[in-house]
Amino acid sequence: MSSEGIFRFGSSSVDASGADAVNRDSVPIGDDRINLRSEAEETILVGNLVGIDVEPYRDQLEAIIRDSSKIILNQIWGTSKLESEFVNARGRSGGLISICDPSVFSKKGSTKGENFLHVFGSVAGVHPPINVVNVYAPQDATRKRSLWDSLLSLMGNYPGFWIMLGDFNEVRDGSERWNSVFDYRGARNFNDFIFCARLQEYRMGGMKYTYMSPDGRKCSKIDQVLVCDGFFHLWPCGILTAHPRLWSDHSPVTLSTRCVDYGPSPFKFYNSWLKVEGIDEVVKGAIVNCDLSGRPDVVLMTKLRQVKAKIREWRNMRSEKEPALIVALMDDCLYYDSLAKGCTISSRVEWLGDAVAFKWDWKHDLATPDVLEDLHNCTEEIKKIKFQSLDMGRG
Repeated sequence: MSSEGIFRFGSSSVDASGADAVNRDSVPIGDDRINLRSEAEETILVGNLVGIDVEPYRDQLEAIIRDSSKIILNQIWGTSKLESEFVNARGRSGGLISICDPSVFSKKGSTKGENFLHVFGSVAGVHPPINVVNVYAPQDATRKRSLWDSLLSLMGNYPGFWIMLGDFNEVRDGSERWNSVFDYRGARNFNDFIFCARLQEYRMGGMKYTYMSPDGRKCSKIDQVLVCDGFFHLWPCGILTAHPRLWSDHSPVTLSTRCVDYGPSPFKFYNSWLKVEGIDEVVKGAIVNCDLSGRPDVVLMTKLRQVKAKIREWRNMRSEKEPALIVALMDDCLYYDSLAKGCTISSRVEWLGDAVAFKWDWKHDLATPDVLEDLHNCTEEIKKIKFQSLDMGRG
């Protein structure tokens, strides 16, 4: 967590030993004695296969492996002010690392499980304690259910706000997978865990899927940021973003709690309204009648508010007249269509100003180009009114 109120995470993996806080400049990944000895033995074996005896240099070899297995955290975070907790790698799976800025997040302790790293402490300006759980769920369904139970038990032992983030290796519904099999039972267990833990999910922007298979044929949203009710209610405008995948098959995901206020939302105005007769007079009249003096920004805001009110009145008045106008135009279409077919017609409805009147006609000759043009204009006018009426309803 940084001073900008941003929680970051990338995909990593597992382990469960209870190591204390590590050096803030680097974190050893998988450097326990068993893994180190095994790596050295395999290197010596490869040397023997190619005819090179490296056994006399075992100590130097182990030192090289140990030094090269460290991740320089300053290169990831970009600052020397950091604290971290980790769990070691296991097999081919990477480790879990949680990094925080001590000037913002005061770390009190941690809990380490086989598939999660829990760090708890306090954030400046926030009264309840903050619990951040870095998760890398296994793919096996049984172990995954066991992880959900462990996390529920963990939440019962520590007070405060909860943030669970990482690779959950599970989706909530079928829309979060593409070109891969959807496991209904796994999704149900995951949703049951979220419900029992009373966790909330922010709407994610950016990338739709957070993971892509190496061949690019399968995508899924298995990386999540879940927060408790209290956290969500305190920062309801949090912004969750999945960024493009540049260095990994997983998308980096950030949750920003900074609330950006751009002021009141502007009123809607559709381009189609500009084609409606009378809109120019409405806007000009609203501005002319708003004679004010004072601060320019206040005057401008007042004029825009007046324009908004007058447009709303004009829109409501138009909405009342449009149904009758459409009926009249529909009847005109029937009239011109009859002329185009060389038929006779006895009467028609005509729109005259603010009223509907009946006009009687007795006999007409066959269709002329003028009649066809009138029919076309009439149908286009109906389309335009209906389109404008739709925008009126949206506004």
